[in-house]
Amino acid sequence: MPRRKKIQKKISVTAAKKRKNIRFEISLVILIGVLTFSAYLLLISLNWSSGAGSLQSPAVTNNRISSADVKRPTDYRLKDASIDFEARIPPQIGGWFYKIGYVKSPVDETLSNQYVTIYVSQGAASATNNFDDLAKNILTIRQFSQEEWEKLEKGCEKGNQFYCETAGARVGEKNDKVFAYTKPGSCPKSVEAKCRLADRIIKSFTLK
Repeated sequence: MPRRKKIQKKISVTAAKKRKNIRFEISLVILIGVLTFSAYLLLISLNWSSGAGSLQSPAVTNNRISSADVKRPTDYRLKDASIDFEARIPPQIGGWFYKIGYVKSPVDETLSNQYVTIYVSQGAASATNNFDDLAKNILTIRQFSQEEWEKLEKGCEKGNQFYCETAGARVGEKNDKVFAYTKPGSCPKSVEAKCRLADRIIKSFTLK
């Protein structure tokens, strides 16, 4: 008889352990399910946010484009009511365009500088119709305040290469405004001759 009691105790203990294991496994399955569902909801929310951002991006792009519209003149004179200077474009350049816009001041981010960039047609057709593939920048004229220009000159003299490259070469000044120009470091062979004509544009620079 005592042996039967020991056997019954062993059976009851084993059964209790099995019930505990089953409960643990069920709880583990439920926990995994909850975590999986939470991760799924998180992915949905992230995809929704990225989708909303992509819908808003064209508006930002449009604002940038409207601040620097590409203009196609009908003659060989750079003459625009929104800028304080004029220049002549050599007829040998052929098709040319220009953009007027504003960029942050290199010495004070609260200020902005007006610029004019002159482009020439590269001639080769582009499958993407991207403006940068169709036209090449040959000259940029930028307007600084006198105070900005002095800071750029001092920084350049102290070895600040960024200031030197941004400032360029002064071409004129009037009413506390300094006008300076920069040219690209290199030009494709297809428009190399046109790039060399940028110096003639600078020589014709006239303040209004």
